[in-house]
Amino acid sequence: MDPIIPIEPVSKLGPATSPRGARADQLAAYLAFASAMLAFGLSAYLWSGFIENDENGWGVFSAFILCFGGGAFAYVPAWLTGKIALKGYKKGPQKKSYQLALFLILPWFLLALSLLFLSPLTFYYSLAIVLITFILLFWASYSLYKI
Repeated sequence: MDPIIPIEPVSKLGPATSPRGARADQLAAYLAFASAMLAFGLSAYLWSGFIENDENGWGVFSAFILCFGGGAFAYVPAWLTGKIALKGYKKGPQKKSYQLALFLILPWFLLALSLLFLSPLTFYYSLAIVLITFILLFWASYSLYKI
């Protein structure tokens, strides 16, 4: 019997590449993504309050624009900050990226801080977002300092 010869040779895998960024970048990315989901959930929660009390379709639509449009000032920068942090973890730190992250986090922190005192309904959600954004502000500031 003839030996079995493979049609194509088995290629060897190259060495695994390790991430160039710090572990803090990865944790900041996870925190930012979690807070983006939390902010989106808060927008949905506030919109559900309008749905319960409004029977008019235009009122529900305007409440949707109000809640999710206003909430976009929180969850869009959070998501972008997470992408910046993940990119910094995978490809290495860049000064411009951390500056953009600070630019995105600061208004988000101020918005969450204002929501903290706006209504007792949003207190716990806003407190969580304020704490997370404070941690992210510290991460971006320290990362800029290290570069």
